[in-house]
Amino acid sequence: QDLQEIREAHKTARGKVDNAIKEESRIQEQLTQLNRWLIDVQKIKGQIEVEQNRLESLGKISDVANGKNPRQISFQRFVLAAKFEDVLRQTSVRLQTMSSGRYFLKLADSPISRYQRSGGLDLEVVDTHTGETTRTVGTFSGGEGFLASLALALGLADVVTAYSGGGIKLDTIFIDEGFGSLDSERLDIAMRALLKLRQEGRLVGIISHVDSLRQIIDTRLEINAGANGSTARFILG
Repeated sequence: QDLQEIREAHKTARGKVDNAIKEESRIQEQLTQLNRWLIDVQKIKGQIEVEQNRLESLGKISDVANGKNPRQISFQRFVLAAKFEDVLRQTSVRLQTMSSGRYFLKLADSPISRYQRSGGLDLEVVDTHTGETTRTVGTFSGGEGFLASLALALGLADVVTAYSGGGIKLDTIFIDEGFGSLDSERLDIAMRALLKLRQEGRLVGIISHVDSLRQIIDTRLEINAGANGSTARFILG
């Protein structure tokens, strides 16, 4: 009887050993697979870190290019500002002449309004009569603003011609109104500047209702309104 019990116990133990061996083999296979996955995860982690570093660098470049920098200037505006400075140099030469040496224009160092999201192309006027203090161009009077706009248009034409090596010339300029905002002194300065352009071979067209211009412009098209409609006539000087 004791021998039979021992055989049964041995059989049961043998079965447990076999099961344990099978379980060990299964667990060993799982461990091997987990080790493979761990190696893959470590590789992926390394790749993620590389991409994160690259993304961080690109993010910084993107922020700078989109104006998320202390001066709030985007890359596009930065490039335009570099070209615009050339325009302003030419503009300031003309504006100083028109303002008897009082004004010249410069780019603002920061956005002129706290509600502005980007800067780089804002203009400031430097007033040499007040110790070269700066203020916004919005403080110009109507006549001063007209002269500044005229100087800016002429400065742009100069730079376009210079950049093209003389291949592109802006030979014609049309000015629609604005002369009514000028006093007699500024009107005389503006007309001298325009007459100089004509002497340089440019065509200058002026649309205005200011009567005093009739004594200055000898070749003109006059339009007069009447009860039966408007009439037009050329006057050649």
